[in-house]
Amino acid sequence: MKRATLHCSVLGLCSSLGLCSALWLSSALAQGWRDPTQPPQAAHSIPAQREITPVLTAVLSANGHRTAIVNGQLVRGAGSVDAFVIEMVLADGIRYRRIGRPGHASSTQELHLPRVSSHFKTPTTALTRASTGVQ
Repeated sequence: MKRATLHCSVLGLCSSLGLCSALWLSSALAQGWRDPTQPPQAAHSIPAQREITPVLTAVLSANGHRTAIVNGQLVRGAGSVDAFVIEMVLADGIRYRRIGRPGHASSTQELHLPRVSSHFKTPTTALTRASTGVQ
């Protein structure tokens, strides 16, 4: 009998501890504590909206008129391509603005072709004269 009473006391103590632990855990979680046994949660962030820009492939100049290839289409100044108005074709790029929704102002931006640098060195005049035989 003494053994059964001891067994009931231990079970009662264990169930009391379990109940206390459950109450403490629910209180801790209610206060904003994170359960350390759970994997970390990803931050709730709004993905940044990427600014869409036109793709400038080339600037062509013929008879004093410039045209550009933008998003695969040939366009002159004051033309439009997709969601962009090409205001002006520059010598090495374009000046454009995004066609905005009504009530939203869109600023003018410029897009330039990358500068190509030559890896060839020009020979010095002494070397040129020596190779041609001119003294």
